[in-house]
Amino acid sequence: MLIRSKNKNEKIVMGLLSYTLDHSSTEEQKKLLEEYRNDPDKEIYLYKDDQSDNFVGIVTIERNHLDDASEDEIETILVPRIAVIPSFRNEGVGFSIYQNLRQLYPNATLIGSIKTSDLLARWSKRYHEAIDGVEEA
Repeated sequence: MLIRSKNKNEKIVMGLLSYTLDHSSTEEQKKLLEEYRNDPDKEIYLYKDDQSDNFVGIVTIERNHLDDASEDEIETILVPRIAVIPSFRNEGVGFSIYQNLRQLYPNATLIGSIKTSDLLARWSKRYHEAIDGVEEA
């Protein structure tokens, strides 16, 4: 389950963000966290594992609104950072994060950064194959 964590769980957020930064320092993590706190169109979500009840992943998003749309209408969501604790990798946590984002933002187009675009493409394909399989049944 994704939990909005813009202003809470700072130590957990900082620890998980460290997986998304090359040669990260505490100062760099704090600067990034502050950037997300101060921008209403940026969010940090922690992913909580249902079985262990621990936070095992993080995803950051940046909402891009349509120029002529209301505040609620979102055109695209950039996903610049995704990380999963190493011991939970290859267990479907990343795909679960993607599914949760699709549920939170069903009408938005999710796009990745240079670092996340391949993951999002794979998860999008898998997600749409599952939906198409359900619709055909």
